[in-house]
Amino acid sequence: MRLNHVNITIGKRGTGKTTHILKLIERHRKKVLIVDTIDHESYRKYRAVSPEMLPAWKKGIIRVYGHNFEDVFYQLAHNVTNALIVFEDCTKYIRGYIPDDVRNFIVDSKQKNLDLIFLYHGFGMVQPDMFRLSDSITLFKTNENIERYAGKIPSF
Repeated sequence: MRLNHVNITIGKRGTGKTTHILKLIERHRKKVLIVDTIDHESYRKYRAVSPEMLPAWKKGIIRVYGHNFEDVFYQLAHNVTNALIVFEDCTKYIRGYIPDDVRNFIVDSKQKNLDLIFLYHGFGMVQPDMFRLSDSITLFKTNENIERYAGKIPSF
């Protein structure tokens, strides 16, 4: 089934975001890539690859961690189709305004048959344009006043 869904998942540490993502990963029918920033223990059961190996990736669940995000993103944009991509703690590599190459990648996700999940620890860390580019928000506890961010979220 083609969904080509772009999701933002928001929740503070320890609220179950990673547990939720692991359940989604295990039942997803497409190949799955996890962009892991710290070699997270929950993802260690999946084979780690370097960004240069992504063009040869044909199936299964893999992860990339500890690499320059620009290198990872270049390989994603040019070589990955038909997949679910999970961007763990993307605040570390998508800051301020969304770079043009990231925006284009998100916009082109339907043509590449990609489902994208961006994980954040709070509303204040999500770029306003990211809300506009996403199809849904999965919300865990944040200890934030959501009304404060209502102006950032279209159709709130």
